[in-house]
Order: sequence, then structure tokens, then C-alpha cells
Amino acid sequence: MGVYRDIIVTDGYTVIPKFFNNEEVYKLQELNYNTEPEKGHHKELGWQAENVYPREQYQHYWSQQCKEETIWIQEKLHPIISDMLLETYKWFAVDFHVANPGSDYIHAHIDSPYQFRPWHDLTDLLAVQCLIAVDEFSFDNGGTAILPGSHKEHYPLTEIGSKKLNDKLVEDGYIFSAPQGSILIYHPRSLHSTMPNFTTRPRTALLMLAVRPDIYQGLLGYHQAPKKKPCMWKKEDSCTRWPICVCKRTKDERTWNSAGQGNIK
Repeated sequence: MGVYRDIIVTDGYTVIPKFFNNEEVYKLQELNYNTEPEKGHHKELGWQAENVYPREQYQHYWSQQCKEETIWIQEKLHPIISDMLLETYKWFAVDFHVANPGSDYIHAHIDSPYQFRPWHDLTDLLAVQCLIAVDEFSFDNGGTAILPGSHKEHYPLTEIGSKKLNDKLVEDGYIFSAPQGSILIYHPRSLHSTMPNFTTRPRTALLMLAVRPDIYQGLLGYHQAPKKKPCMWKKEDSCTRWPICVCKRTKDERTWNSAGQGNIK
């Protein structure tokens, strides 16, 4: 077992300060400037996954994918990621996440693949999430909070984003506060969230998800599934749980989950 893998399996996360130098950070900032939003929480319209708006209109947003534009970053991270995932892996998603000034967003959650039912109960290290601080991260500007040891816990999908977990994260979470160019690498089962941005400047991260090859295609199917399916409870427009439907159903009240993966009870 490699050194980095041991840290992730034991603690759930690790921080590498100033992994990227100032010149590399500038390249990241330039790439972010030239990459348009893809989805996010609009300040007035709420969650938007289909209509794209100017970036300043979002509380926070994810950009379009930029996997091809970040080959140089992937190469620099390779020794660390290959150590964590035992040599073989594939980059699944690479995008920017921006918390704009005034964002009050807190949503305690876990990441892919564990947020989807086929992998939700598994504890093996199937993937690692890399968060690169394109800007300085702090308590004031929405630095990511992560709950130490939470990758070893089981959180029902019905509790993701709940006040109970949000409060627990606020109370006991570690706030990633680090200079630009630093990296937070964590087990995707770890409970975490962007925190409110009280400053007057956006806070930008580059997110890079590496996964084991044996789950890549299955996970791709979940992410590419249609986001609109008939909902017997008529909750699609107001659902804040995408991409996982957590509404409880009786046997005769089955519906499509929001990821379009078929009927669930």
C-alpha cells in the first residue's frame, strides 16, 4: 500500500500545500476565465442544469468539462493518483466549481461514485477527488468543509443535504484553508460541502475525479442518463436532490429516480 493511499484510506483526506507554482496557478485562472458555466444554483431561479446563464448570476456553479485542456495537470498528479488507486485509473470528470460572493450554500454530501445506489454501500477506494485551489481558500470565502473520518460512516441517501448533516459538518468539519495552488485530495465517501462566501470575490476550485477503470462505464451511464423522467409526485421542478431521488414510495407509488435509472421503491 502506497503512502498516499494509506493516508486516504485512514484519514479520508490529505492536503498538499502549494503543489502548483504561481505560473501554473495563472494558467488555471486563465482556463477558468475561458470556460463557461454548465450548471449551478442561480441566485433567483434556483438549480439550473439545462439553461446556462452568465457566471455572475449564480450563487455557485460548475463549469463545462475541461479534461483535454488539463492534460498537463493530469500528468503532474499521476504519481500521487496512481499510488492511491494502485496504478490503474481513468479521469472521469474535470471542471471548475466557483462560489460567488454572497453565496450561502451549504449542502453536506458525498461524491461519485458513492452517491449512486450501486456503489453507495461500498467502502473500497473506488475513486479519489482532487480539489485544486485556484484561488486562496479560507473560512471567509467558502473554503470546503470536510468531516474527518466520515468516509468510514454510512449516510442514508435520505439524509444527504439535511439540516442534521449540515449542522454536523459546520460543527465538526475541517475547513480547507490554504494558499492558491494547494490541493485537497479526499475519499469521495467523505462528507463535505462548499461553505458560504462572505467576501466580495469569487472562490474558484478545479475539481478532478479519478476512478478505477472497472467502474468507469457504469458510472458514465448514471451521469449521462436523462435528467427528466415522469415523477408521480410532481416534484421534478422543485427537487433539490438531483441526481439521486430519495423520495420514499409505497409499492404502488414507484417513480423514476432523477438520474433516469428506472423505477425505485
